[in-house]
Amino acid sequence: MTPQPQPPAADSPFARLRRLRRDLHDRRPVLVEFALFGMVGASGFVVDVALFLGVQFAFGLHHQVARALSFWGSATWNWAWNRGITFAGRKRTRKRFQWPAFLLSSLLGFVVNWGTYYTLTNHVAWFRSEGARIPALLVGVIAGMGLNFVVARSFVFAHKPVPRDPDFGPDALVPPRPREAGRRHA
Repeated sequence: MTPQPQPPAADSPFARLRRLRRDLHDRRPVLVEFALFGMVGASGFVVDVALFLGVQFAFGLHHQVARALSFWGSATWNWAWNRGITFAGRKRTRKRFQWPAFLLSSLLGFVVNWGTYYTLTNHVAWFRSEGARIPALLVGVIAGMGLNFVVARSFVFAHKPVPRDPDFGPDALVPPRPREAGRRHA
């Protein structure tokens, strides 16, 4: 009886998930990026709701004003996580340029998002009640998500993929570039 080969010690569940993501990304990159974009967006929705409710509670703002303000915090959250996870395998641009570009591009989706929320809470009887505003917010988020994904993928994170290093892979954070003397990096 020959002994069974043991997996390497570094073969943790996270390593297996990274390999699975890489393999799936090789076959269906848009689908994988859309799924990751959706997961990041779901976490951003939690941030959005927390800010939406927190701003209303703390400052007594009208729900539509609170909705407009909560967008900025959740969009920043989504940019950071999409940069680090969803589009991590792409060459990075400087944060000081990419973050405002993401916020501006997200405004397109926000117009759809907020317009949907506004329409539902003002013209659909069920959504007019205070308890139905979160579902209206969710419908708005879903309505704007597709547009946000296309714009983010096509323009904000559009740079060429980073060449693959077999020991590093696209799933880990991009290694730091050597710094040039006299230049500041974002």
